[in-house]
Amino acid sequence: MSKNELKYKAVLGKDQVIEHLESLMHALKEGRLNVQSADQSLCLAPGENLKLELKAGGKEKKEKIELEISWSEDMEVTGQVDELKISSTEPAMESFSENPLQEEDASRRSPASSGPAIVAGDESSREQDKS
Repeated sequence: MSKNELKYKAVLGKDQVIEHLESLMHALKEGRLNVQSADQSLCLAPGENLKLELKAGGKEKKEKIELEISWSEDMEVTGQVDELKISSTEPAMESFSENPLQEEDASRRSPASSGPAIVAGDESSREQDKS
């Protein structure tokens, strides 16, 4: 069996990357994936069960997420959908901290994440409250 491979690498705007990811999602739903770059083209037929590998991390000024989706004819489901959560909101610190003291120290260093802000009213609002 020969190996067909297409590689693509570019720096794009966030909206362009989102467009590619949405196209990938649509093609996976349709069950047919055609990838083209320059003079190369590759057609794939995703199976019913897909292997998802996701790696996220970062250091200093560089962050990244690596996503790999693969399949084969005899692949069986081994995971559950709730084992991985992807969202735009930060989870509660309790779920990630093994040491409660570290969590408390972190909240002291970061007042913006330690709780709701308290906003004091101006003098005119206090005068209205008295009447």
